[in-house]
Amino acid sequence: MKKIIKVVGYILLLICSYILIMFLISFIPVNSKIKKLAINEEIDIYINSNGVHTDLVVPYKTDLRDWSKNIAAINAKNEKIKCNYLSIGWGDKGFYLDIEEWADLDFKTAFNAALGLSDSAMHVTFLQTMNQDKRCKKIKISRDNYKKLIAYIESKFKKDSFGNFILIDGASYANNDIFFEANGRYSFYYTCNSWANEGLKKADQKAALWTLHEGGIFTHYK
Repeated sequence: MKKIIKVVGYILLLICSYILIMFLISFIPVNSKIKKLAINEEIDIYINSNGVHTDLVVPYKTDLRDWSKNIAAINAKNEKIKCNYLSIGWGDKGFYLDIEEWADLDFKTAFNAALGLSDSAMHVTFLQTMNQDKRCKKIKISRDNYKKLIAYIESKFKKDSFGNFILIDGASYANNDIFFEANGRYSFYYTCNSWANEGLKKADQKAALWTLHEGGIFTHYK
């Protein structure tokens, strides 16, 4: 009995240590000093969170990237949508498509997601306007850094033999979003927020050294 208690104690200590390290590392900044840009060099992007999950929001069309060539502004019902911005997130396919509420979460989905055993998906939401608040922050990014962000985002979309993004038919939450197949594996050490944070780092923007949660990103944009 004492051995069992000791093993449980070690497991709890390991979990607590992991959580503590996770939060501490998320407060370590990278790219904290950003050069001020000339107005004609700026492109507005956003980080947008629902309180759990962080998306990267980019203009639908610019001279650097016209996303309509790969992502038509049409919802799962094949209805056209007015769109000025794409809110793009990456995550576990099982979580995205099978879990509408936390009450729907089952052991298999959680287990597969934690250990990186299931596929991933890209969630794309079509937006007309963006409004800043505590969960949505505008970032002015240089044209060169936006090119880096474009390359990063594109690398996560799985493509067919013709180079087209692979749509997941009929999958959506509302009338302004769709899903695509994605590359990479979600896990307990690389989450949807880790993906968004990594994108900011790739684009030479302020970010956490490493984070699993959305607070680890937004703490650097207060």
